[in-house]
Amino acid sequence: MTGRAIDHIVLSHHDMGALAAVYDRLGFTLTPPAQHPFGTGNQLAQLDGNFIELLAVTRPQDIPAALAGHFSFGGYNQDYLKAGDGFSMIALKSHGWQADRAHFEAEGLDLSAPFEFSRLARQPDGTEVTVGFKLTFATHPALPRAVFFTCDHQHEPQHFYKPQFQTHANSAVGIAEVMMVCDDSQTLQPYFEALIGRDAVTALDDGLAVQAGQAMISLTSRSELSERFLGASIGSAGEPRFIGYGVAVRDINVAETAISKGGFAYQRRGNSLWLCSADTSNVIIEFTQTQGSE
Repeated sequence: MTGRAIDHIVLSHHDMGALAAVYDRLGFTLTPPAQHPFGTGNQLAQLDGNFIELLAVTRPQDIPAALAGHFSFGGYNQDYLKAGDGFSMIALKSHGWQADRAHFEAEGLDLSAPFEFSRLARQPDGTEVTVGFKLTFATHPALPRAVFFTCDHQHEPQHFYKPQFQTHANSAVGIAEVMMVCDDSQTLQPYFEALIGRDAVTALDDGLAVQAGQAMISLTSRSELSERFLGASIGSAGEPRFIGYGVAVRDINVAETAISKGGFAYQRRGNSLWLCSADTSNVIIEFTQTQGSE
C-alpha cells in the first residue's frame, strides 16, 4: 500500500548559481530564481506532480532569531551548510495543514508551531504571481540532518506548475526514490509508520522500505549502499542522513546523452545510470527509465 507521497526534495548549497549550473548540465530545466522572506532563495526543477528544490542562503540577514517551539527553515539550512552542501529535507504531500497536524499529533509526533509564508513566482512569460505555502514540520531527534515536513500549497496548481518548466533535456518525469543511509533503521520504523502510513512501511533484513506515493524512501546501511553504488562517497558512521535520490525518466538513452554532454562521469546499468561527485555535493543521483518507455 502506498503512503503519503513526496511533494519535493530540498538540496542545499552555499552557492545558488553554482548549484543551478550543475543542474543545467544534468539536463534539467529550472524555474527563475525566487526569494523566501526568511533568508533563503531557490530554483526548482518541476516534474510531474513533484519537484527538486535547489536552495541557498541568499539573505542571511533575513533569517529570524530562533524561537522555542518554532522550526526555522532558514536557520536549519544555514546550520546544515556549516557541515557542507547536500540533501537537507523532504517535503511530503499535505492532506490539508490542519488535518496534517491533527493526524501527526494523534500519532504522537513532535511538531513545531505552524509555519506559513508566501513569495513571488516568475511565470514563463515574465509576469509574477504570489504563491503561498503552509508547512508542518514533524521532526525526530535521531534525524537532526534529515528533516521531514508536509507542504500545503495555498495556490492553484496552474500558478505553480508550468509545462515549460516541466520539460527537461534529460526526459525526467518524477522522483522515483530517496536513499537514506541508516545503520539502525528499525528504531525509526514507528516514526515512518506515523509519518507516511503503517501499511507503507516494510522492514527488510538491512533496512526499511517506505512506499511514499509513487516513490520509495529506502533506509539502508552503509555497507549495502556501498555495494549498490560502488565508488560513491557514503561516509563513515554517523547519524542517519539523505544520501541520494532517484529520478524517473522517459528515455534512459536521452538522459545519458544529456548527462554525457554535461561532462559528468557516470555508471550505466541497463535502463538506469547513476552518478555521484563533488559537483553533485556527493549526493547520489540515479536516473531510471520508467516502465513501458522505449
